[in-house]
Amino acid sequence: MIRRIARDSLFALLVLASVFIREANAISQELPSQYVRERWGDDGGLYGEVYSITQTGDGYLWIGTEKGLFRFDGSKFFPMTAQGPAAVPIIQVPGLLVDGQGNLVVRLPERNLLRYANGAFENTLSSLQPRELAITAMAQANDRALLVSGLSNGTLRYSGGRFETLVPVTALPASPIISLAQSTDGRIWMGTRDAGLFYAEQGRVTRVTKGLPGRRINSLLAVGTDVWIGTDAGVARWNGTEVTADGVPLLLRRSPALAMMRDRHSNLWIGATSVLHIALPYYVFEKSKSSCLDVGVVRLRRC
Repeated sequence: MIRRIARDSLFALLVLASVFIREANAISQELPSQYVRERWGDDGGLYGEVYSITQTGDGYLWIGTEKGLFRFDGSKFFPMTAQGPAAVPIIQVPGLLVDGQGNLVVRLPERNLLRYANGAFENTLSSLQPRELAITAMAQANDRALLVSGLSNGTLRYSGGRFETLVPVTALPASPIISLAQSTDGRIWMGTRDAGLFYAEQGRVTRVTKGLPGRRINSLLAVGTDVWIGTDAGVARWNGTEVTADGVPLLLRRSPALAMMRDRHSNLWIGATSVLHIALPYYVFEKSKSSCLDVGVVRLRRC
């Protein structure tokens, strides 16, 4: 059961589609030039399907794949391994994010949630009781604390070396939580493997069903009070009052979305399976100034 959940929660990310949120007068027609290359694969030092991606404050991109953890310096990928006699093998990396102290957090299958600080990895779950069977999702809270959801302990907040229960496991649906996000109104959004979308607010858990493209919620990304929702059947958006396809590029409305990230420039990165290439990242020109949406590898601006 645990292995199945861990396997199902892995994000088989085959392409990163860039969704740029910009005001109309700030759109540039030039191709970004911060990278010498636009695509990377085995020849560039990156191995395996990409499951997760994040960026630390020093500018490094971190990529989790089926083969391990890689750090990208702008030109090359460097494999990262844990050291020491009790080190946990870093092989499959379904989740990555940065905590409130700027440290990388690495979610591995089953019982391992590693924090990378001062050049070393430590397992944050060692202090959690009862012992957690598997961490199935994680996200960053509004205060930059760590949100996690597990099979044994429910949805938790982790900060300062301590865990706090936000939603007990008894209040959660039977289907495992595989995605998390917190919107600026304080709601904690929880996507399940096969039971749809829920949010927790002031101790109460509410189910959202209308408007969802699918019941498996692979990924969630909160932008203000809006929440981008990635399912096996396409992408939708909670606009503050309801789930809608408005504002979602046509390509993504029907494409499975497996991972989402917002970078320091407020760009939204959405991993989908509609294009059979791995790219970190690649870009397209907008077709015309009057066009609000450009599909394929998508750039989105407000109209």
